[in-house]
Amino acid sequence: RELLNSVRLRMSWATCARRLLVRPAARRQFTFTSKDSTGKSVPLFPVITLDVTGTMLSYKGSVGQWYCSAAKRSGIPCVNFDDIERGFRESYKETSEKYPCFGGSTMTSKEWWKICVKRSFELAGQAVPSHKFERLFQRIYSLFGSPRIYEAFDDVTPFLNWAKRRGIVVGVVSNSDERYVDGVLPMLDIAHDLDFMIVSKKVTTIRESGLRSKQRWKYPYKEFFGSGWM
Repeated sequence: RELLNSVRLRMSWATCARRLLVRPAARRQFTFTSKDSTGKSVPLFPVITLDVTGTMLSYKGSVGQWYCSAAKRSGIPCVNFDDIERGFRESYKETSEKYPCFGGSTMTSKEWWKICVKRSFELAGQAVPSHKFERLFQRIYSLFGSPRIYEAFDDVTPFLNWAKRRGIVVGVVSNSDERYVDGVLPMLDIAHDLDFMIVSKKVTTIRESGLRSKQRWKYPYKEFFGSGWM
């Protein structure tokens, strides 16, 4: 129970129905069903969905520190980590509003991040010469697509093992690009313990925050379980 509570503290929007906390022996006494769009009864199964950053992973240091480090290695002076951090947060919000779901089907994730990174330095008042920006961006993009700057919380693997022993399906549903799925989580040796991974870039849909959100992702399990993201 302490392990579950530890992870739940970071599950800011995780879908965790009360029935998941029923003891396995007691849960077998119940049959959970729901109605589909045609009124037909369909079986339900226990599922927990998790976000990634802040729930399963944390940064080693701040985004501002990593951006400044990349800038210095690219021959660009970077005076203030906090200014870059503030610039990034503003740029991320601005770019997300202009190009939702990391550009969705209109651009690649890399193109989206190039816009965001460039704007981050502009909003921080940090001039980046155009002939040096490409090198700077490649460093930043490579860093955040690798496991180097992330670390998994200590209780993530024990929690996933706990869920697996109880027959609970656990997956990722995150407002992020495909690099968590294709690189970061596999390289941190976490992906194999997840039953599915869904990111907003691939489904071109924003995950609403909060358990009480009126708008939910309505993705039939047959669609995402057969999508190749498992």
